[in-house]
Amino acid sequence: MKKLNLLYLPEIYLIVGAILAGFTPPFSFNPIMLFVALILGAQLMFRNKVTGILLGSIVALISFYFTLAFMSELLKFPAFNKQALQMLLGGGAILIANFVAAGTIIYKYTKDEEPEPAMV
Repeated sequence: MKKLNLLYLPEIYLIVGAILAGFTPPFSFNPIMLFVALILGAQLMFRNKVTGILLGSIVALISFYFTLAFMSELLKFPAFNKQALQMLLGGGAILIANFVAAGTIIYKYTKDEEPEPAMV
């Protein structure tokens, strides 16, 4: 049995995030987010360098945009209270994870060596 390479985790994280972002209880999914998850899954399987760099760059740009929106929402609190701290810790953790995932994806596909095929 093959061992799961840790460099696969950013794509898996983004696939799970896209599916969870598109889920609406009791059981309906946003088709656009399912399409995004499908694109990320295809990238995980086929390992195209250009597409990988493009996806990593898009995730980084979207994360930067959400950082600005996050700071704007955080500044709406009149005083730094428990809700502001909860928003800072939760939102900050998600933003850091997104930037790490984007950076790892870009790093992985800009290396000189050919990426390994996905585990099947």
